[in-house]
Amino acid sequence: MKKMLLFFTFLLPTYCLAAPTEDINVKNNSNFEIKLPSNPTTGFGWMVKTIPDNVILTGMSYKQSDNCNGANGCGGEETLFFKALKKGKGNIILKYGRPFEKIPAKSTIKTVFVK
Repeated sequence: MKKMLLFFTFLLPTYCLAAPTEDINVKNNSNFEIKLPSNPTTGFGWMVKTIPDNVILTGMSYKQSDNCNGANGCGGEETLFFKALKKGKGNIILKYGRPFEKIPAKSTIKTVFVK
């Protein structure tokens, strides 16, 4: 019974919130970006949890949807900019939520193949 409680308390929320893994293929020493829906006007945003040693984060930006007309609470798209440093494979794990919350609203994993 304790194992079932452990599963529903810790493992199930992580499984339900995780998005499917997506592969990204890039050439060595090239730049690439990941675009994700976001709504920082409500305090939510994408945060990098894990990044492989063959990639660096070079910047982030946010663009509100064109149909929002500057309204608070209206979402848009967040772009994370990266650079491939050396050949190899690794996972970028991103969490979507508010910085003060322990459990993220969403997460996604991007597997990067640098050739």
